[in-house]
Amino acid sequence: MSSLQYFDFVVKQIPFETVDQIIQVGLMNLSALVSYYIPTQFVIEKRKVMFNVLLGLLANPQIDNSTKIPIVDNLFVFLSDLEHLNLARLWLENGFIF
Repeated sequence: MSSLQYFDFVVKQIPFETVDQIIQVGLMNLSALVSYYIPTQFVIEKRKVMFNVLLGLLANPQIDNSTKIPIVDNLFVFLSDLEHLNLARLWLENGFIF
């Protein structure tokens, strides 16, 4: 399985995952995958995709708050464009993160 195939597999699977530990390990693996194994011409695109997947996970009421902490921590690894940066800045200005 190539790095791009693995990325796509995890991105499709992680929103349906119900075990917190699997979500956390998947996020850790994706961070390293994007940083070191995805071909450079796809890195920004894949970071955008993952950022949006993580936003969806944060909105999922079935995910425990204890799991949302590592999701937020990983969210910033996938900041990739001006829209995402502005959103993160708004969170900071509004006191959602500090």
